[in-house]
Amino acid sequence: MSNFKMHLISLFMFVLFTFHAHGQSYSLRIKWDASNMFNAFDFKDFLDPNNGFVSLLNHDEAISAGLASTPNDTFGPGTLLVGDFEHITSSICGVWPSFFTINDDEDLFYREIDILESSSLDTKNIVSLHTDERESCVFNSGDQTGSFLNRDCSLKGGNSGCEVEASDSTTGDGFNNGGGSVYAMALESNSIRVWHFRRNNIPSDLSSEKPNVGNWPKPIADLDRRNGGCDVGKLFTRQNTVIKIDLCGEHSDAIWSSQGCARRTGASSCRDYVKNNPKAFSNAYFLINSVKVFGR
Repeated sequence: MSNFKMHLISLFMFVLFTFHAHGQSYSLRIKWDASNMFNAFDFKDFLDPNNGFVSLLNHDEAISAGLASTPNDTFGPGTLLVGDFEHITSSICGVWPSFFTINDDEDLFYREIDILESSSLDTKNIVSLHTDERESCVFNSGDQTGSFLNRDCSLKGGNSGCEVEASDSTTGDGFNNGGGSVYAMALESNSIRVWHFRRNNIPSDLSSEKPNVGNWPKPIADLDRRNGGCDVGKLFTRQNTVIKIDLCGEHSDAIWSSQGCARRTGASSCRDYVKNNPKAFSNAYFLINSVKVFGR
């Protein structure tokens, strides 16, 4: 399988697309891989919104620096987004990898879907939704394998959003063992669901690019409007896909000591460690087989 390697420590890439659909089965609309990924994604060189210890680079700077090798629409309900990652950042103190979608349209309230997100030594992926503090979005339960850490998605009062914790080895070194994994997120008018499939357990219909999520096992996260009243179809429109690796940042800085990184590294802060130990981040990269977008 052809893939490509992206050291995204200083990259912030996003792409936008549009589909609207209903039901359980999907057909392939877009496939990004080694042949076309960098033509589809934008490399953003603005200030890191998470206050990470990084400098974001544009496309030419990233290629020149060796950090990456090898049309704008938006998407809403009726989309299945699938990321096939052979490798993500290893379990390294100071890294903050993520694969997510976000509405960054200034005309709309802030809304984000975190499909894959972890920090430093985390072994369990956290699936989360974030909505504007002026919006109500709460889930009481879900038919899922993950466990709720927080049920309120609003950012009101410094809330971190609604969060579902997956099982062990769904991020970091455990994710990478055995050739990586696949993450899939289905955004529909009534629900948002996220699945994780290890390399040897990918559904055959997904491998054949004819996915029917109705035949799949329970997702990590099942965020359904019927289980709390959050109108996901109305809130999560015009989403952009983002692949990012941050160094330090608000979240990683906050848990530097409690997660054991201060003791393990001997550094009093995340930024001190990153600044003085660049070779520690040689495995802080995504190796991406493909990112696929399915619709009806």
